[in-house]
Order: sequence, then structure tokens, then C-alpha cells
Amino acid sequence: MNAPETLTTLSPRPKRRLFIGIGGTLVATTVTAVVLAKALVSDLMSGDLKPPSLVLAQLDAAARDGRWDDADAFVDFEAPSRALVPDLWDAADAASRDKMVQFLRSLFRQTWQKYHGRRAMAAGTHFEATRIQPSLVVVENVGFDSEGEEALRYTFEARPEGHRVVNRRPRIKRQLNNPNQTIKSVRGRIETQLGRPPTLAEFVSNAPSWLERVRARKIEVTPEMLGQ
Repeated sequence: MNAPETLTTLSPRPKRRLFIGIGGTLVATTVTAVVLAKALVSDLMSGDLKPPSLVLAQLDAAARDGRWDDADAFVDFEAPSRALVPDLWDAADAASRDKMVQFLRSLFRQTWQKYHGRRAMAAGTHFEATRIQPSLVVVENVGFDSEGEEALRYTFEARPEGHRVVNRRPRIKRQLNNPNQTIKSVRGRIETQLGRPPTLAEFVSNAPSWLERVRARKIEVTPEMLGQ
């Protein structure tokens, strides 16, 4: 899952480093102090003892060990599927929807491996969390190198069964891929190729080759544009 989106640039706020113990190891997590306190209180009161930063740490641990079924369990792949091609999704049968989910699952794994294999994130990362809505928390897994900052930006939704990833975007410095523009471009090329609008199954079959050729549009968004 790697549908491109706009970059959210957070306003400067005092931050605090939190160390979370997982299986005898410590995971350093940088979060906004006030947001962390509110998030933890909310999670504890709701009975969810796993805040998003801890869920992401568990997801990353599973991915590093190659336990992708365990990592995928923390992700809702249907949410971005519906958001990216809502009309195709609504008109599709269950088999076609399953192909779309498998396609996004494959992209999710490829992007995780690509960014965690790059120098910035391979050297070590930390988490930065911000609650953007009562039920939504953004957690960035951030790494640095001599050329600047890189991150994978996860959006978590609070659900009765716990926090689940509903979106994930890579970010380089202040830029984040714009998924809607990328998918629109890919879909347009598939439609031209077929001479008609594609079905969801046709979109999934043709999208991988076009994604290789379509450069993702990147947009820089300031806090003022988002009302922050």
C-alpha cells in the first residue's frame, strides 16, 4: 500500500523521547509531549493498551523478521483500495476486490523493504506521533542521513480491536508522494490502452507496469494550508 498523498508539515512543538520495551529491547520513540500524554490516557481509558507507536514497532519487528502475515494483520488494505478507485471498487466482485487488496499488500511490502534498506533508515529510526482527529493518529518512522530526513508516514485509526494502519506514505525531506494524482495518471493510461474505462481487475492487472513508468507527483504542504 503506497497510495501517494500530500505532505503534512507539523508545527514546531516541544518533543520528548519515549522508550518502549518490546521483548527485552528498547524502542526509542520521539513524540510531541502533550499529544503523547493525551493519546496514552485516551488509549488506557478505552481499554486499548497498545498505542499506535507500539503497534508500529510491532509491525516493523515482524517485517524485519520476514513475518509478513503478522505485519499485514496491523493493516487495513481495503481502506486505501476504496479511497483510490471508489467507483471501480463499488462495481467489482469479491474476487476482483481481493486482487486489489493483494496488489496493495505487495506494494506495502516492497516500499517497506525499499525504505528500510536505504541509508537514512538503515542507520536507525525514531517515531514521531501526532493525533489529527479523535480516532486518527499519524506516526512517522523517521531516519536521517547526510542528505536529510526520510520517513514512512502511517495513519492509524482507533478501532474496537485496536489501532490499524489505514494509510502509509513515504516522505523524503518535506515532500510526500501524491497518490491520487499518480493513480489518476495510471488509470488514464490504462483507459487509453483499452479504449474504455477499466474494470477493477483490469486496473490491477495493468497498474504495476504503468507505475514503473509514471513518476509520482510530489506536493509540499505548509501547516497554514492545513489549518495547523
